[in-house]
Amino acid sequence: MISLCSPFQMSICCVSDHRRMSKDSRSIGRIDQDQVIGEAQYVYWPIKNFHLAP
Repeated sequence: MISLCSPFQMSICCVSDHRRMSKDSRSIGRIDQDQVIGEAQYVYWPIKNFHLAP
């Protein structure tokens, strides 16, 4: 089952890099913001707003 990711929900829809063993929100579901460890390096969407993350 695939759920649509909405920008209005307070959880994150993760995407993988298509490695054999990688999983993303299509298989594990959405992730709450308080479960995220790490930080972004780039913002690339929308393309016109591409920049290095602060």
